[in-house]
Order: sequence, then C-alpha cells, then structure tokens
Amino acid sequence: MGILSRFFDDGGADAVGYFLLLSSVVRATFWWTEGRRLRSQRRPVGRISRLTLFPVKSMAGIDVARLDCATPGAHVGPFGDRDFMVTLGDDHKFVTARHEPRLYMIRPKIKDEKFSLEAENMETLLINLKDIEASNIVTYGIVHDSVKVLGLDCGAKAGEWLSRFLKQAGYRLLYLSPSLEKRAIRNGTVNYAPWTSRVDLDNKMAYQDFSTYHILSESSVDDLNKHINDSSKSVSVDNFRPNIVVSGVSAYDEDNWTKVYIGDAEFSNVKLCSRCVMTTVNPKTCKLTDEPLKTLRKYRKLVPSFGDSPCFGVNLILDKPGTIKVGDTVHAVIGQPPKLAA
Repeated sequence: MGILSRFFDDGGADAVGYFLLLSSVVRATFWWTEGRRLRSQRRPVGRISRLTLFPVKSMAGIDVARLDCATPGAHVGPFGDRDFMVTLGDDHKFVTARHEPRLYMIRPKIKDEKFSLEAENMETLLINLKDIEASNIVTYGIVHDSVKVLGLDCGAKAGEWLSRFLKQAGYRLLYLSPSLEKRAIRNGTVNYAPWTSRVDLDNKMAYQDFSTYHILSESSVDDLNKHINDSSKSVSVDNFRPNIVVSGVSAYDEDNWTKVYIGDAEFSNVKLCSRCVMTTVNPKTCKLTDEPLKTLRKYRKLVPSFGDSPCFGVNLILDKPGTIKVGDTVHAVIGQPPKLAA
C-alpha cells in the first residue's frame, strides 16, 4: 500500500506507468500460457505437398521447395508474397484478375535474387529492387474501394511494359518496400465471424486481401470437383491461389484447424476464405466460367457472415516466424467446424 501511495502522491504518472507495465506482463503471461496449452493439444494432420509464392498480386505464382514465413507474408530471399501490385489510372485503383484476367498470363521469375516478369510475345522485364528503392518514388494504391496503401513506383519502363501487354495505357507497378508503412489486417472490409480463434488483427500485411497466408487441402479440391456436374469445368488448386497445399487429410479438414504448426512456424486461423469471381478465371486460358462459384454456393456458404460468397480454404496469420518446406508434417489444434448453410 505504501508503494502505491507514493505513486499516487507523485501525481499519478508513476502509477499509470506501473499499471501499464503490470497489464503488459499479465497479457504476455496469459498468451505464453495459452500458447503452451494449445501446443499440448496439437496433433499431426497431413503433409505439405506444395508451396507457392505470389510476388505480384494476381499474376502467376512460383512453386518453391521452402518458404520463410514472416508477419507480412511468406518470402524467398528479398522477395515477399504480394509485395508488388498493379494499379491503373490517376485514381490509383489496384487491378486484379477480377478486373483483368490477363494478369494471370504474366509469369514472375526469381533467379539468383533477380526478379523479372515474362509474358508471351513480350521481352523480359527486369526489375531491380535497389534501383526502385534508390529512386524512392512514394505513391499509393486504393484497395477495397477506399483503403489507401503505400508503394514505391517501379518506374515508367515497368508501367509501359504492362500497358503494352494489357493493351491499355495508364498501368503502374507498385512495390511495398520494407521501409514503408503496411496496413493492418483489420483494415479491410471483411466481417470476422465469431468462430475465429484469437488473433492479433493489428498484424501488418503486404498487398494480400485479408490475411497473410492461405492454406488449402488437395482433398477439398478433389471433393469440389465431384460436386461440379460438368467435368469440362473442373478446377484445380491454381483457381484458389493458396500459399500452402496439404495432402493426406480429408476434404475440408482445414476448416477446423484453429492453430497450425509447420516446421518452426506457427499460425492462427483467422477465418474461412470467402470466394469471389476471381476463382472462376481459368488459370491456363484466362477465360471466365460460372464454376466453381455456382457449385460452392450450393453447400459452402456461411450465412450471414459472407452473404452470397461461399467459403473454401482458410486464411491464416503468423504467430511465430519460421521456415516451412514441402514434405513437412502439418500439426494442428482441432476446433469446432463452422456451421455452413445447407
């Protein structure tokens, strides 16, 4: 009591500091204890069969043997997942395959820590991160209609290359340099439904939509194709663009994984991944169909959380950095399955 009296006698400043420190200690102790409790409940559920990095939002991915996992997203050397984004026009709106399916036809390449873009009937576009950072042309893009995100302009040459390939003037390529402020996961339009595990929604992200990692099982894709009546419209993992693909599990098992442990990395389930028209773009032909949304809406809707958008795969965020590899065993804490509409 004497200690507290001295704090308050000093005008309260010391008391405020004391209680803030105590609150931080209590919070850290709780999460440390909670982490130990959850780790004791984990069990092996499958293996990683595929890892994919998507350096440029909505362009083709790069299959890799390993990913280094950090808070803003996966990375290979200096190149991170969705570290680049395409914008169009003076209003700086971001462009994805939802608006321009031909973006899928652009293939990012990483070799010896050099980055380039390739496309049919186009010269290779070399992108030098050091030059971009030295120029330091800070600009921005608008995502989800109103959210402003910062980026470094990759220069006139990159913009002209994109404009020629996409046959429209005004395209620019943005790079989210490590020096720039990143947006928080909660700074989007998604409704975080009540089944989600406890996560820090103030974690920072690159140019991903709603979370920094996406996991999906091969079995879920196989089961979806059994539901699609027209075999000519069957889909593949590529329609859904996950970073982590898991084999050796039953269809939709990933829905129930509240915590995921791979190698020395740890993840939390933020929510089921709500799906949009982008999944209907054929990754090989860039043509749109009505699948898989037509079929998914019959049995994978989570109403009212996502309205008419069906759910498929799981959005994760990182709790503990680490390296994951193809072939790694996936461990998970199993929770209650979400209640999907019939």
